[in-house]
Amino acid sequence: MNIALDKQAHLLAGLAIMLTVSLFFGWGFGLAAAIAAGVGKEIYDMTGHGTPDHWDAVATAAGGAVGAMLYALHTLVAYLTI
Repeated sequence: MNIALDKQAHLLAGLAIMLTVSLFFGWGFGLAAAIAAGVGKEIYDMTGHGTPDHWDAVATAAGGAVGAMLYALHTLVAYLTI
């Protein structure tokens, strides 16, 4: 399966945003920040500063979801090893 480079970049950006924000404010805020960044970027693109594509917002949110799953997995492993 080939995923466009642009979508890969959005997914990684969502992941990075989620994990960074979650370090300071928890996973819920991290996921919300990734979703907000994806939607915000597409709104910005709609104002003539880029090419709007709703799938870019979906890819960014998916990256945030992947980050949330990694965060949950890390928490579970830490809990089980105590």
